[in-house]
Amino acid sequence: MKLTVLGKYGPYPAADGAVTGFLVSSETTNVVLDLGNGSLVNYPRHKTWQQLDGVVLSHLHEDHIGDIPVLQYVRQYEPDCPAVLWLPAEPKDVCARIRAIPTLKTELYGADSVLEIGDLSLRFLPVVHPVPTYAARIECGGKSLVYTADSSYTEALIPFCKGVDLLLCEAGVLDDQTARKHIHMSVTEGCEIARRAGAKKVLFCHLLASNPLEAYQAEIDRCPDVRAELARDNVVYEI
Repeated sequence: MKLTVLGKYGPYPAADGAVTGFLVSSETTNVVLDLGNGSLVNYPRHKTWQQLDGVVLSHLHEDHIGDIPVLQYVRQYEPDCPAVLWLPAEPKDVCARIRAIPTLKTELYGADSVLEIGDLSLRFLPVVHPVPTYAARIECGGKSLVYTADSSYTEALIPFCKGVDLLLCEAGVLDDQTARKHIHMSVTEGCEIARRAGAKKVLFCHLLASNPLEAYQAEIDRCPDVRAELARDNVVYEI
């Protein structure tokens, strides 16, 4: 498997950046996780629209669905694009609005779902966020990736991430930004999950654009026993 970062920021971008979106690829299958604003601008750098098999939304906050208007036009003007959009059922009004878009092919998933998209297998874990939100574990050919989506620190992620090859972990706050820790994690908390789960590598994403990247890097440097780095847009990571 390979992971390509289409957007590393959240909930809004820094200059020349994009909001949360990730391309997970095998030799035969391509799935995008989340559609933050500007993320689909980067997709054609790496794959054609005809190679896009699916899109999975972790939750229905605007910074994770902002490029759905782009996807609806892709499906309209690129009729050979096979992408199915998988999304949670709640919030019901947002879900209904998305499913009403006539050019999209949509399916629902939940905590007990197992999605088989090509040779990628996805299962899900509810995490801690103001709306129903799901971390995803993706496996293919003996390799594994966990995407935490947006979440505050939760012990439930530790067994879900057990032995994972790559942990794609949100870092929406710095350690001292305690006012937002009920909905987001810091690098330090992500490293704690990785350490206890035995994750082989951590890639931090959903970075708040107003926080200097150097501040995030300083938190990584305080966890030298964890192999970790900040996600970089349009970089392809081997898993």
